[in-house]
Amino acid sequence: MIAPSPFAGIAPVIGSLYGWRVFNAAMLVVGDFTVTEDRIIEIETRLTHQEVTIQELNDVVTDQQVRISQLEALYRALVERMQSLASNLPAATEQDERPPHY
Repeated sequence: MIAPSPFAGIAPVIGSLYGWRVFNAAMLVVGDFTVTEDRIIEIETRLTHQEVTIQELNDVVTDQQVRISQLEALYRALVERMQSLASNLPAATEQDERPPHY
């Protein structure tokens, strides 16, 4: 069973806002659903915290993308350097081959 609103029948309707009946500053009634001021403040507080968290996560992702780009550039430079060194090596001879017991 749903508990009745503590504001039910206490305050007269003082106006309407986009189809919502406004009883007083502490309560809105939308159809059968009652929204108290405390509930709105709680939702706004959660939304603010979520916005801060989303911005912090966005900053982390942005920093990670910059670091990934730097690491990719370093990797490409290392690959080019290894290819350059490999092309300058003398050709392998029979003396460079491993003995059969390896």
